[in-house]
Amino acid sequence: MIKNRGGSVESFDVTFLPWRYYTVLIQGSNHVINKRLVDGFLIEKNLQDIEARIDETIKSFRSYSSVDEDEITMFGNRFRKNLESLLKFILLGSEIMFKENYEKDMMGSILEQLKNAEKYKYNSSVVPKIIEAVEGSLLKKLNLCSHENVSHKIDGQIVEDVYLDMVNVLELGFEFFNFERDGRK
Repeated sequence: MIKNRGGSVESFDVTFLPWRYYTVLIQGSNHVINKRLVDGFLIEKNLQDIEARIDETIKSFRSYSSVDEDEITMFGNRFRKNLESLLKFILLGSEIMFKENYEKDMMGSILEQLKNAEKYKYNSSVVPKIIEAVEGSLLKKLNLCSHENVSHKIDGQIVEDVYLDMVNVLELGFEFFNFERDGRK
């Protein structure tokens, strides 16, 4: 990137992962950092951003003095959005392109693409664990929060349970990208 600033020309290298996400790195072109290190930094930072969104969701939920069923389902849907972001990030990190487009792909399509991918750029042995964790009780709980139902009473415990499941899937996401956390891989 070249920019005219105050009559002089400045040159920058802009490094970003090959998709739209939260964090990019801009550095002067005369000081180029190793691409693998930059990609690793950006992946970890984006995972941390998703983690912060998950943590903020549970913190907001816990700060409510009382919640009704509509508010409970609202928090469930925030977690669903966080999960979609994480799963899309895993696909994008593996340079798997979306069938429709980034904005249109939803949970079913994302899971289908995770299942049917021919190869992954990172730790492919973790993908079945991610799919199993999502398709287990997590997706059922998220669907209870996302769809009108009269057969199941929803209380705040569902949000706490979804949070624990989300933390598990997030840890698998870190493992997929080969990042050690708290002494664990």
